[in-house]
Amino acid sequence: MRLADLALLVATLFIASCNALSSSEQQQRIVPPGADIPRSLAAASEDITVKSSLRYGDALAADENDEERGLSSLKAKIGALFNKLKYKYWVKRGKSEAEIYNIWVKQGKTDKQIYNLLAQQGNSDRKIYDVFLRQRLSDAQIYFMFRGFGKSDDEIYKIWQEQRRYMSDINRIWRQVGKTDEDIYKFLEPKMSMNELYKLWLQLRKSDKEIYGIWLKDNVPTEKIYAAWFSSTKTPDSVHYLLRNVYKEQATAHMTTYVQYKSYFNEKYGIREW
Repeated sequence: MRLADLALLVATLFIASCNALSSSEQQQRIVPPGADIPRSLAAASEDITVKSSLRYGDALAADENDEERGLSSLKAKIGALFNKLKYKYWVKRGKSEAEIYNIWVKQGKTDKQIYNLLAQQGNSDRKIYDVFLRQRLSDAQIYFMFRGFGKSDDEIYKIWQEQRRYMSDINRIWRQVGKTDEDIYKFLEPKMSMNELYKLWLQLRKSDKEIYGIWLKDNVPTEKIYAAWFSSTKTPDSVHYLLRNVYKEQATAHMTTYVQYKSYFNEKYGIREW
């Protein structure tokens, strides 16, 4: 029998014996030895005894359930403390998180269990991510792993930012996990201005045709589109070329966009047309 179980059993027996002694003393005070008890009183006493026994049985069952829950909680706490002590021992011996990870893998622990163990020792998500990365897992594998752990895209993106990843690197990971241009745009839109996002797309080697297509699908207001084009000093002629390239046979139907942008461009630069 385990020490904790033995201690609990001894305490239970001690309490039970105290209760029994207390009950016996009370009976002796109430009914002197040899005293006659009326039959009606005896019957009432039997009823009370039966009801008390039933209540005691219910209370005992509830106590047993509470005891089981208490033991489970105690075992969990002891297990967590034991893991913490082992972890500190390994760290004191000079073992890295990567080496400790390998020990846990050999013990048959799952990735989720390893994540929880590392988190319980005060390791941040970024540090745990690095541990998995040093095990030669790809970013895409770790991404799906962390999503399985309940982490959101925002939380994972924050880890990448803490790692000072280039946007081209982050974009590559997003592609590997199956995200589309529209998915990426919707994710980044609240975090960047339209102009910053447009410049980012250009840095990621997106063509103006592709970017314009994303804007149309996302119903971006024309004023924002004009502002983004203007921020990159896109001329009205280049916009005219873009619209012809996008719409081809239907280009004339979208000449309004070109005319409006030309007016916007001229107004910003103070150009007057005669």
